[in-house]
Amino acid sequence: MRKPLQAIIAIVLFSFISLKALSQWQLTGNSNATATSVLGTTNALSLNLVTKNTKRLTIDTLGRIGIGTATPVNILTVKGAGSTPAASWVSAGAPLFVGFGETAIGNADYILSMASTSFNARPVFVGRRSRGTLAAPTVMVANDYMMSLLASGYDGSTFQNPAAIDFYVDGTPSAGNVPGRISFVTGTNGSNRAERLKIGSFGDVTVTTGNLIAQKQVGINGAIAANYALGINAGATIGGISVKDPVDNLILSSSKSGTNRGAYLAKTSTTSSTPVLALEATGLSDGLESFSHLNYGIFASSDSSNGLYAYSGSTYAGYFSGDVYSTGIYQTSDARLKKNVKPLDSGLDIINQLQPKSYEF
Repeated sequence: MRKPLQAIIAIVLFSFISLKALSQWQLTGNSNATATSVLGTTNALSLNLVTKNTKRLTIDTLGRIGIGTATPVNILTVKGAGSTPAASWVSAGAPLFVGFGETAIGNADYILSMASTSFNARPVFVGRRSRGTLAAPTVMVANDYMMSLLASGYDGSTFQNPAAIDFYVDGTPSAGNVPGRISFVTGTNGSNRAERLKIGSFGDVTVTTGNLIAQKQVGINGAIAANYALGINAGATIGGISVKDPVDNLILSSSKSGTNRGAYLAKTSTTSSTPVLALEATGLSDGLESFSHLNYGIFASSDSSNGLYAYSGSTYAGYFSGDVYSTGIYQTSDARLKKNVKPLDSGLDIINQLQPKSYEF
C-alpha cells in the first residue's frame, strides 16, 4: 500500500505545481492571459523593474512612473544623473513630465533626432491649445496664450522666471486660420519681466520696450551694403526712409568726424529734372539753415543746372549773414522767378524821372 500512496501524493504535488506554474507569468511568454490579467502589485507597494540587479523603473502606488529614480514626483519623472531633486525643482501644478540631471554637460539634455530623405521631415515640438476641454475643444480668442517656453534661475532661496518666449493668438481665428504672434520677454523675475520684441502674424517686427542694437551690418529689403552699417534697398514701389514727425525733437541727427563728407546724396538719372535734395517749410521756418565755424556756410557747384535753387513765396529766397562770394556772375533776373509779365507803358516818362548818382562801395 505504501507505493501506491506515494504515487498518489506525487501526482497531486505535480498537479499543484503545474497549476501554480500555469498561473504565473512565464519568461518565455504567456498564452493564458485574459482581459483581467495583471502584472504588478495588489498591495500598497511600488512595482520595480530591475536589470543587472539595479532598479531601473518604478511605478509607485499613485501610478507615477520614475525612470532612473525610485521617487517620481509626477506622472513621468526621468533622472539622468545626480542627487535626489529638492521639491523646488518641480513647478506648481501636476506637470506631465519632469526631467532632472546634474554634474556634467548633457546630463539634462533632451534631444529629438530624425533621418529622412524628405525635405520637410524634421523633429517637431508641438504645443497644442484650445478652449473648452480635451474631449470637446472650442475656438480660441484674440490674445489667448497658445504656449510658452520659460527660463527659470535659482536666486539662493527659490527659482525666479526672468525670461520667456510666448506664443499668442494674434487676432480672431476663423475656419482654417489661427493668426499667431511670438513675444520675447525678459526681466529679472516673473513680476517685472516685460515684452521686448514681438513678431506679428503678418511678419511685422516691433521693439516694444528697450532698444534695438545691431552688432553687425543690417540690410533692409535686401542684402547688406558693403562698408555700411545700414543698407536700405529701396525700389520703384518702396521708398528709403520715412520718419514720422517727432514734434519738438530732431528728425535726423548725425555727428561726423574724419575727412569725408558728413552726408552724400547722389542722383544718377540723366533725364530727371527733380532736385537731388528738396526742403520744404510750410510755416515760418527757414527752408535751409547752414552754419560753418571756419569755412563756407554753403558751397554750391554745377556743370549745367543749378548748384543751388531756393524759392520763397513771402520773404527772401536767400539770406546770408556774412560775405557772399561767387566765381561766376550774379544773374539777378530769372524768368522762373517771375509771373504776370506785361509790357510797360509810358516807359520813357519813368526814365525821365530818374536821378542818376555815382558812388563808391
